[in-house]
Amino acid sequence: MQTVADLTHCQGYAQCMLLAAKVFELHREEWLLCSTAVPDELVERVRQPRRRVRWRRSSLVGK
Repeated sequence: MQTVADLTHCQGYAQCMLLAAKVFELHREEWLLCSTAVPDELVERVRQPRRRVRWRRSSLVGK
């Protein structure tokens, strides 16, 4: 699974990317994505913006 921050539901300031730059990267102009598993030491940083983060199966990303 991948972590995807849907910028249509957040304020678009990419705070999740600032909290966990090793996890999130800007992809297109619509959302941030994580293409690898979240490292254990970054799980709490990824959870901080959890109200604006949703989980998708890898096969659905980009469709």
